[in-house]
Amino acid sequence: MPRWLIALTFALGLALPVQAAGPKHQFESKPFTANFTVDGFPRCGFAENEAGFGLLYWKARIQIGSLMGGALVSSTFNWNLRGGGSPGATVCLPHGLPGRDPVMISLSDIMDRATEERLLSVYDVELQVVFYNPKDQDRYGILIDAGAIGKANQWSFNVPGSPDWDEMFFVHSIDNMKGVSPNYVDRKKAIEIFKEGEIVDVHLNDIKVSAWDAMHWWRKNNKLAETVAMVGAVNRIREGVRTAYGLYLEDYEYNVYDDRVFMHEVPRQLKWKYERLSDIPERFRSGRDSTYEQVQSDARGILSNARRFMNGLPVGGVDVSRLRRGRPPVFGDSGLTPVTIRGPLEFRIWDHGSEDGDKVDVVLIDEFQREVWSKRNLRLSARGHGDTVRVSPGVYQLSVKALNQGSSGENTGKIRLQSQIVDGQGTQQYDLRTGEEGTMLMTVLP
Repeated sequence: MPRWLIALTFALGLALPVQAAGPKHQFESKPFTANFTVDGFPRCGFAENEAGFGLLYWKARIQIGSLMGGALVSSTFNWNLRGGGSPGATVCLPHGLPGRDPVMISLSDIMDRATEERLLSVYDVELQVVFYNPKDQDRYGILIDAGAIGKANQWSFNVPGSPDWDEMFFVHSIDNMKGVSPNYVDRKKAIEIFKEGEIVDVHLNDIKVSAWDAMHWWRKNNKLAETVAMVGAVNRIREGVRTAYGLYLEDYEYNVYDDRVFMHEVPRQLKWKYERLSDIPERFRSGRDSTYEQVQSDARGILSNARRFMNGLPVGGVDVSRLRRGRPPVFGDSGLTPVTIRGPLEFRIWDHGSEDGDKVDVVLIDEFQREVWSKRNLRLSARGHGDTVRVSPGVYQLSVKALNQGSSGENTGKIRLQSQIVDGQGTQQYDLRTGEEGTMLMTVLP
């Protein structure tokens, strides 16, 4: 991830106004064929780190603004497999039987589309935003990270980033800059493009798709190995019954399932036969019970080995749930603005107007969307409430949600950061109506 997207860690001191971001620009994509990345897990003749492909459809929302003299850039991203009769994803998966080569599977052949989209994950999405500058009638690009991508049909979360002017705009020459070094314009030109230009297009520069969850689903739900093992278990018991009691039973075909790669369930008739042979009535048991008991044990071992085989199938790719998550970009007009501090986080919050019964929820959330600290249903007073929170370096959001409006109008308050302020305003005021939420984006440095 580009360093400038990690956090708002500095102000550039340029003569640009402090303002909220501009309007959101939304772009619909054409179908895009994406390769599935499975690090260190090459199969099915693909190049290393590739394990399939899928026809994706995507949308992007871009928001550009300025804050404390610097540019503020944010994007969110949404994808799905549904549009245009798309066949969905084709993934290389381990065969459901031991000793067989991996197989290419169209996921739509073995699951419905909703399940397919739930089991695929998109990550490391990079967008190229194209600006048109009317002053020189030329086009320029910005590369931005689309944030923490969710499952299909969910807008991604992202933290607004503040790029360095010297590494922001480059001359737009091709729609896909993957593997190409951008030709960045200088600081003066970048400010001109930012002030005069407008967004005219967005291209998908890079995207990765993980079938991690789909592989786990395959390992859990493919009953082919168990089915073939049960055929073997049935015939093992059948042979033992003949040896132990002289009973001749019909053999079960071994090759019935040879041309298959996936089965949702073990056939009911086969289960019934196994259960019947595993519990032969006493009136038919005339002979060596020890032999029958041994083949019963052998049959259980055959089934256990099949389950062990499936549980041991390799699973590659990226577990996206363990990746860094973002937060929704906040460009609201509550009055709270980004700030950079050195920890620990020390702050005080109080009723800014007259003490009139204002109540709030105050919550601190980290970049993984985990709640770090909270104070619920806090009644604000003129004296205020203070706290110290030990936090690791990173990006946080301190949110204040108005639970009511006091007798004097809006829910108004002030937050004073008593930590070391590196950038931004240490004391900030918010004005909220009931149900509204103000958020302070906070970067904590070591």
